Amino acid sequence: SRRYESTVNLRGQQAILDRFLFLLQESVGQVERSERQLFGIGVGVPGLVDVAAGKLLFAPNLDWHDVPLRDLIEDVVTAPTYIMNEANQAALGERYFGAGRNSGFMLYVSSGIGIGGGIVSNGRLVEGATGFAGEVGHMTVVRDGLPCNCGNRGCWETMAGQRALFRRVEEAVQNGRVTCLQEVTGGDLGRLTIPAIVEAAQRGDEVAQQALAATGDWIGIGMASLMNVLNPQLVVFGGPLSLAHEYLLPVIRASVAEHAWDWVHDQAEIVLAAHGQDAAVFGGVASVYRAVLNAPRLWLEKSA
Repeated sequence: SRRYESTVNLRGQQAILDRFLFLLQESVGQVERSERQLFGIGVGVPGLVDVAAGKLLFAPNLDWHDVPLRDLIEDVVTAPTYIMNEANQAALGERYFGAGRNSGFMLYVSSGIGIGGGIVSNGRLVEGATGFAGEVGHMTVVRDGLPCNCGNRGCWETMAGQRALFRRVEEAVQNGRVTCLQEVTGGDLGRLTIPAIVEAAQRGDEVAQQALAATGDWIGIGMASLMNVLNPQLVVFGGPLSLAHEYLLPVIRASVAEHAWDWVHDQAEIVLAAHGQDAAVFGGVASVYRAVLNAPRLWLEKSA
């Protein structure tokens, strides 16, 4: 079974964690009633993760610090638990169950409130020296640029993320441009959503189309730099902004063609994630499978 639940109306970290643990217990109860084996729990979170300790160290866009997630989960559920950065987890999901199934060296890029990345080489996630590889959203692309929630300025996500898309619509209105999005949001552009902007673009709204084009261009600029560094065989684009793929992907591909080396660009394909926003969910499954198959003895000890 699958369930999606928004945290917009939940106030504060503790309320969100309490709701998460309640839903998790409910899901585990469904497994137990079905009399099936629970192999483990895969959890993806937006931020820096100490994978060995199962701790969320820092989530810039949530302003969460040092959350012992695995301990909190294993206090209420008896099952091996694997905590990962959600973009890394999504990269695994696309590699094993999605668009990257035939890829030897894959770069995954997701854009939403933040921008995340994951690198998978020969089926193995590239984690870096301390497990933080893939935090691509916080590479600086504009010196002394807009402030980012991470504390830096000019991070890629300030130019290529969901907030940047919304900001471009708001700035157009402030400059006297007319858009149907004013009517759609009841005059409150703080209520903008990605589906609303996509629908406006489909209706021919120039403000929506131009905001999407500018955002896609910035996604492509950062993606080109990553491709020049990593030389991937495949680039998979996912996350909430992938809902606007019909407008973003052509611009991203054109921007990459302009900014990446031909030798790199010509050898790589840029494709849409097969599982969209659900890629991290599939990655949670992949992370559990990986743990069972790579270290069965350790998994048996954890599940005993």
